[in-house]
Amino acid sequence: MPSPAEGGFIGRGTAWTQYPDRRQFDGVAFEPGGPPVLARNIFNTWRGWGVEPKEGACPLYLAHLRDIICNGVEADFKRLLVWAADAIQNPGRLPGIAIALRGGQGTGKGQFVLNLGALFGVHFAHVVQPEQIVGKFNAPAKSTRPEV
Repeated sequence: MPSPAEGGFIGRGTAWTQYPDRRQFDGVAFEPGGPPVLARNIFNTWRGWGVEPKEGACPLYLAHLRDIICNGVEADFKRLLVWAADAIQNPGRLPGIAIALRGGQGTGKGQFVLNLGALFGVHFAHVVQPEQIVGKFNAPAKSTRPEV
């Protein structure tokens, strides 16, 4: 195979690492509201909200949360609203808790999640199966699982 100097090809990775004008960072962070490149040449993965703010009310969505997601339990509904509000007001902070929804297909869980998630744009992923997070890496464990 001829060398690049002789008109041959080089791999994409090699081309990228040899490209003198490539952008290179010293780290990665998630800083909502921060600039694309933070101090000390840190790349900020925050890409902004998924929607523009708009004044108004959402009574049907709130009724869905209260009556369907929280089964009409007012204390659970208030707790869910506080959790969602905190996620929106402090998108860079981990809340310490997660909401897990259980129920049959078509019961409205996805409507709650998809509408809330749309606010976060590219920072949101609708996960419905554990494999979407952890993959299917259980082959090695198969040989170590005790048989009962």
